[in-house]
Amino acid sequence: MIRQSFIGTALLIIIGWFLLVWDSPPESFMRNNNADRVQQRQVDSYMASITSQRFSATGEQLFLLTSPKMQLFSGDSRLELTQPRFIALPKDLNNKGRGVAFLADFGTLSGTGDRLSLLGNVKAVITGTEQEKTLTSSNLEYRPTEMIISTEDNFTLKTVQSSLIGKGLVGDLNKDLFTIKSKVHGVHDAI
Repeated sequence: MIRQSFIGTALLIIIGWFLLVWDSPPESFMRNNNADRVQQRQVDSYMASITSQRFSATGEQLFLLTSPKMQLFSGDSRLELTQPRFIALPKDLNNKGRGVAFLADFGTLSGTGDRLSLLGNVKAVITGTEQEKTLTSSNLEYRPTEMIISTEDNFTLKTVQSSLIGKGLVGDLNKDLFTIKSKVHGVHDAI
């Protein structure tokens, strides 16, 4: 008798489970992977063919920025730029003629305008110094208010008479002083 009641109970449980599965929607058996999903950033604003200017606290023009495409994402004050063209203008009379112009594939400008990060085929032309310089790298960072340019990657710095190749650079454009960090190779042509 105990054996028959055990088999009957097991049979009822199996039939009950079968009916429960049979009547359940397929979604109830799928795992919820919200934790595994990468959050897609939502574009808050989008502009095409933009030209932007930034000014210092005293009203001097710091830079002029153009880009065929700019995106601002929700919850983020950074601007993402496609093919940015950036021209830093002198901030006072002491820097008259000093400046830098950048070309790159992509760029990110902080919301406050104090940091520009450039990626992909970056070219910088530095003017107003003893010799015009051309700096190329895969990425660069520029701080317009201090006129500091830097990279941790490989770079090439060329003038009319010289060419420097290395890894890691910090350049103070106000003082026309460049610090090269490692793997330096230079060629100087005496004229």
